[in-house]
Amino acid sequence: MNTEIYATLEIRKKELRVVVVRYRQGSTSVIFKEKIAGEWLSENDIVNDHKHAAQKFRRVIDSFEKTFNQKIQRVILVLPSKTLQILDKDDSMDLSDKAGISENVVTSMLEKIKNDNKTAGRQIVSIRPYSFKTQDGAESPYAPITIKSNYLLIRTKIYTVAAEVYTSHLGVLTAANLELLTITIDMFSIGKAIISEREFRNAQVVVNWGYDTIKVGFYAREALNKVISLNFGVAWIIKRMSEALSVKTRDIEKYLFKLIDCSKETFGSEELVFRKYSSTEQRSLVYNAQTMREYIYTEFKKCIDIIDDRIKTEIPLAIDYNVFYYGRVTEVTGFPDILMKSELYKRTKVYYSNMIGGNELWLTSAIGAVKQQRQANKNSTHTFKTSTGILDLTLHQNLGQTQVINQTKTIPTFNLKPNFNPQPNPVQYGMKPQAQYQTQNVTTMPPSPRGQFNPNQQWYPMPPSHYVPQPTNVQRQRVAEPNRNFNPNGMSNQPVQHPYQNQYQNQYQYQNQNSNQHQQNYGQNYYKNHNNS
Repeated sequence: MNTEIYATLEIRKKELRVVVVRYRQGSTSVIFKEKIAGEWLSENDIVNDHKHAAQKFRRVIDSFEKTFNQKIQRVILVLPSKTLQILDKDDSMDLSDKAGISENVVTSMLEKIKNDNKTAGRQIVSIRPYSFKTQDGAESPYAPITIKSNYLLIRTKIYTVAAEVYTSHLGVLTAANLELLTITIDMFSIGKAIISEREFRNAQVVVNWGYDTIKVGFYAREALNKVISLNFGVAWIIKRMSEALSVKTRDIEKYLFKLIDCSKETFGSEELVFRKYSSTEQRSLVYNAQTMREYIYTEFKKCIDIIDDRIKTEIPLAIDYNVFYYGRVTEVTGFPDILMKSELYKRTKVYYSNMIGGNELWLTSAIGAVKQQRQANKNSTHTFKTSTGILDLTLHQNLGQTQVINQTKTIPTFNLKPNFNPQPNPVQYGMKPQAQYQTQNVTTMPPSPRGQFNPNQQWYPMPPSHYVPQPTNVQRQRVAEPNRNFNPNGMSNQPVQHPYQNQYQNQYQYQNQNSNQHQQNYGQNYYKNHNNS
């Protein structure tokens, strides 16, 4: 699939967020985004008026379709995590199939886990397997498809939310005449967007420091293990400073986000930044930049200490992990320097998005949800789902072509597809599987067009046939070559070995011998003449 379109919907308490992401030729970009202000959710994250929300959402989708001439059929839904509950469940099965563990076996076991853990008032959003253990004791985060074993144990994380929350959010899609592509939790999507694929396998922490609250997510084995909510955020710091300095909160917020630079290079500045007469205290309030920074650092230090204590309670310091800070707090100028007050400072990182069109903070969860769906498409062996269509991969692999499934499909509300297929998805590259690997086989490539190759000479662009290379003391290392015995001066101590040398060595052996003999004679004559002179 050359171009993939993914549309997401996230309903927050005071914002309805619509984002469309496009993946094309290895590049991901946000091509459409819109926020609609309003009182959308109750205190329990239930949609207040799903028909009104659907009407607004439908207008935004129609605007996108008219602008980009793309028909949106299904949408990724991102749910809030206030009512989230995470359960640890496992299931085992004795197998008698000598052909090995199949995809159907894993799917049926995950279905059984889902059915056994249904409870009244709760709705399962997704089931994420994170460990597969076979009879020989081997454990893997991926499904051991085709592995011969008489026993299989699957450990999973089950994510559930309140049934009313699930129904009200899904009702917005239904009222807007749109289908569900997949559904996920905001904290899991944020983790997918911030943490790299390699780091996501190990223990990681994400601190979502918002304006009103702080949510700390703990991740390991590509799964969200726990979420801790703290009932204070940037607003709490603003309120504390307002009370201590006798300054209005709107003025403190303006100085915190726009006027005061909290980076360590600016410390010691006595520049006057605030002066105002206080009628309640009957005196003039005068503060310089340094005084403001000291108050900011003091209040932030209190919050950071609380966050550090909660993290150390959950994860021992002996475990290697990173703490990613994200959210409204990153808009404070010099926030990375404020984090130097953290006991976990050497583990901390501050997240800023560099995606094309997606550098705003509120887009992070949508970007992570799209990343999650693209990974599911890559691992799927049956269908490739986007917001604009569904491709049948079975027909593509068997007949060398794709077929769009137009009829309505029942999309499950949980992810039952772990990484079954470790091979790259040929649809992603727009070619047949056989052709995909042929283009990567370097042994079938023709000889270099830059001229005949001599392993004992330097690399010259298109040398003439009569050219005789001059002797050099040290052969330079080609940039494109692997690192072979570099010395501190950046030069190689051994002659450069071309990747095709073995293939063409016999063909040019006679020419190499002549060239080497010529270089030896030339060098001897050169040094004789030099000594005589």
